[in-house]
Amino acid sequence: MDYWIAIDKKKIGPLSLSDVRSRRLDPETLVWHNGLATWCKASTLPELAGSLAGESENAECGSGSAAEDHAQAPVFNMPEVPTRAAGPISSRPSYIESRGPVEIPERPTTYLGWSIAAIILCCMPPAIVALVYSLRVSSKYNEGDYAGAKKASERAEIWLIVAIVVGLVWMPFSMVLGLF
Repeated sequence: MDYWIAIDKKKIGPLSLSDVRSRRLDPETLVWHNGLATWCKASTLPELAGSLAGESENAECGSGSAAEDHAQAPVFNMPEVPTRAAGPISSRPSYIESRGPVEIPERPTTYLGWSIAAIILCCMPPAIVALVYSLRVSSKYNEGDYAGAKKASERAEIWLIVAIVVGLVWMPFSMVLGLF
């Protein structure tokens, strides 16, 4: 089960139960996990009782009247539980923030200019394929699909080389035939 904790008005999570226990939380620290209606004090969760820095209360989270629970409700919204669905990184900020600093690789070469030049000067069909892959590099990189961006860059390079080679091979024939 994934846990979220609130420290210095920042949500941290998802964390495993062992990660939460290793932090030696204050009994007043707010904690949330799936199945809880609201954020609760760490001292009210039985699974955290032995790992708190101070003494724990025996109260249960959400006990009391609905009016009391609403009055004690913290300012935090429930965290977005990260999914495995593909999408922009910005749609999962709590997940990214919880894992610490993320090393973002450098954007691969797009070969966009070379692809356009190959379309104008050389062999059009393979150069168009190179152009399509060149355009995919930036879009995949901006979505956070770094592996996809690298793969698109490699394919753009291959198709660009194919376009240049085909253009160089075709050029003498087109000169002889007067097509150039």
